[in-house]
Amino acid sequence: MMNIYEKIAAIMQDVQYLAKDDHVEFGSTKYKALSEEKVTSIMRAELLKHKLVVYPIAQTAGRTGNITHVDVIYRMVNVENPEEYICLLYTSDAADDRISV
Repeated sequence: MMNIYEKIAAIMQDVQYLAKDDHVEFGSTKYKALSEEKVTSIMRAELLKHKLVVYPIAQTAGRTGNITHVDVIYRMVNVENPEEYICLLYTSDAADDRISV
């Protein structure tokens, strides 16, 4: 049975590179991007394969002008040994008047 760090290393070995698969255009801005759908589908398969579960345990959000800042703490648990887990911090900023906090 692998520990959580061995499982993360195995996922890193399996997922070498995720190529950009999307195009974003607004106004005069144009660029290639990596879609959330691609990341989610690939990582979900890997997490299931290696018996890891990830779920949010805390969130904070704030706004300065039209910039919204969100911090989410996720817990990654080794299903084969549920006492073994790590916490991951995800931080995001977005400029969108439609977001409410």
